[in-house]
Amino acid sequence: MKSRPLAGWLSGLFISLILIALWVDADSRGRQNIYRPYEYGWLVYVYWIPYVPYYFWRTRGAKGLLAFAGVVCLLLSWWIVQWIIHVAR
Repeated sequence: MKSRPLAGWLSGLFISLILIALWVDADSRGRQNIYRPYEYGWLVYVYWIPYVPYYFWRTRGAKGLLAFAGVVCLLLSWWIVQWIIHVAR
């Protein structure tokens, strides 16, 4: 299996994480139950690993964890498709 260059893989991962953090920041603006400190966007970027699953749980309940699993699968879909193609050959 041919692997992508490391720079391409890291840039794709970085862009995906930035887009998720931007979405969390934009989605939380209209929600009254989410406390937004002064630098909320920066805090989401820095602490995205523990905060994004918590945010999904806090805003959507148990369905939020299912939505988070869907987002993770979407982010890993390039790897899953690549693996399926490799196994099929």
